Amino acid sequence: GRDYPIYIGTDFTDEQITDMLTSHITGKKALLVTNDRIAPLYLEKYEKLVSKHKEVHTLIVPDGEEHKSMEILQRILDKALEEKLDRKCTFLALGGGVIGDMLGFAAAIYQRGVNFIQI
Repeated sequence: GRDYPIYIGTDFTDEQITDMLTSHITGKKALLVTNDRIAPLYLEKYEKLVSKHKEVHTLIVPDGEEHKSMEILQRILDKALEEKLDRKCTFLALGGGVIGDMLGFAAAIYQRGVNFIQI
């Protein structure tokens, strides 16, 4: 009951990435959150791929362990509320570490829990 898919690879096509992500995004909207180091490298690509099938909102937060804070958590939740995301939305973490921790926690508490995907 608590299992989930894990995809590992370095040479997925854009079509495969789109299919993998959108097949696990519940609802019509997604919040894609990343940090200021990853955003210039990958944000545009993933936003474009997901937006082929879903409405995507983005948020860029500062990089670094010192930003694992209530302030960043509040920014994530404020963005979700600002975009009127409901319980059927999906939070997408583009990056690991602080991004995954913060967005995973935000997904767990936003409207009693929403879907969460880490890229």
